[in-house]
Amino acid sequence: MEYSVSDLVLYGMSGVCRIAAIETCKLGKESAEYYRLVPLRDEKSTIYVPTNNPVLCGRMKKLLSPEEMERFLSEIPEQGWPWIENDRERQEKCQAVLLSADRHSVAGIIRMFYARRAGLAAIGKQLRASDERFLSEAEKIAFGEMAVVLGIKPEEAADHFMERLAVTE
Repeated sequence: MEYSVSDLVLYGMSGVCRIAAIETCKLGKESAEYYRLVPLRDEKSTIYVPTNNPVLCGRMKKLLSPEEMERFLSEIPEQGWPWIENDRERQEKCQAVLLSADRHSVAGIIRMFYARRAGLAAIGKQLRASDERFLSEAEKIAFGEMAVVLGIKPEEAADHFMERLAVTE
């Protein structure tokens, strides 16, 4: 997929980024063309993505239109994963999903953690700190895109997302 300067894209755990430039950089003896991304949530950061790297470019996704976002949100109640008991397997799966920034999988992770949190709260327990970190990163990705696409604040995006869930915290 071709992108242009100033396009907004979703990129892995960085969330929504603006393509600040498409430039040629020389690393060692080789020159290559890169997308220079600036994350909206941390405009002091810069990410360079080689335009000829299908794996890294595959992590870049065009933002949904407002209509596509509303359609996506209407599907949220059907999304969700069963709890993954094995800590290591759960962490590996979450890490892979967050890097991919696949919207459906990110929403599935959020639902999985919300359901688990609600179940644990009922017995006076909490999510592990590592699970809270993965949930927080998933929320930043999902709510960041929603906020930009729908023209709302991230905290409003969180409320909008929660309204669509069949599972509540």
